Amino acid sequence: AFAVAIVATRAGWRTALRCTGVAALVVLVSLVPWTIRNAVALDALVPVSTNLGDTACMARFPGSDGGFSFTDHEWCADPALPEAERNQRNLRMAIRFVREHPAEEARLVVRRFRGMMAHDHSGLDENEAIRGRDRFLGGARRAVTTLADAWFAVVMVAAAVGLVLLMRGWRRHPARALVVISTLTFLAIPLLLWGNTRFHVPLAPLAAVAAARLVVRPGTP
Repeated sequence: AFAVAIVATRAGWRTALRCTGVAALVVLVSLVPWTIRNAVALDALVPVSTNLGDTACMARFPGSDGGFSFTDHEWCADPALPEAERNQRNLRMAIRFVREHPAEEARLVVRRFRGMMAHDHSGLDENEAIRGRDRFLGGARRAVTTLADAWFAVVMVAAAVGLVLLMRGWRRHPARALVVISTLTFLAIPLLLWGNTRFHVPLAPLAAVAAARLVVRPGTP
């Protein structure tokens, strides 16, 4: 998204590559110590973590609801395998599932989206799980959750329309490309993995920016 926005300013590919390269270099430098630690501890090249394999395969099996599931089913690798090996094998099994079951994968994408957008009070649910439901909000809970969920739905619908509007004229206003691509990226990641309501949290600020396009005077950047 950063690179596309720079290109849209007509600063040239050289500037885009230089600026994006600097940002990428910072990321790589921050990963080097952790990668070295992983190589020593796991005897394998693991730049970030061994979580991707489990995350990719856990909800990929016939009949899955697209949500969280333990990776002890037959569509994932043996949980007793060494961590790095299990990660690689689970990732391969997830890719194979998508290739061999495209219709099922399409159905799961819809279910992941529903799980991601189901409501906007997961933070309250988790808070109550710690504190105890009878000690938090009491009778006001239904009003709070209903209001939060309704407002969330309104903003998300407005954001969908706002993204379309932002895509118009993005060459004249490159910041729009940054917002649109970043928003779609945060939306796509959970759809490729598994669905949970908390996964819309990183998306929410960008969605609010897109939704604001509906109330901004036309012609305003």
